Amino acid sequence: TKALTFEEPDIEAFPCLGLAMELATRRDSSHAVMNAANEAAVDMFLKGQIGFNAIYDRVAIAVDRLSGPADSLEDILEADRQTREFVRNL
Repeated sequence: TKALTFEEPDIEAFPCLGLAMELATRRDSSHAVMNAANEAAVDMFLKGQIGFNAIYDRVAIAVDRLSGPADSLEDILEADRQTREFVRNL
């Protein structure tokens, strides 16, 4: 049988993981913003519009600039919409 082992995550190699860990305790739209920014940036990468390392840059900028209150589903949906547009226009 094969053993399953775990190691500390390499946050330098995977900066989006580090960002997600930072956001884990926040109670705002940052989670929705991070998800939408990541999806938009990965789509751009897959289309050859940006390089791989630009994914994290766009996600981090979006989280920094667009995270805010999230008191309703409408707030989350609007954060998602605004974030996708913002990332595409960076």
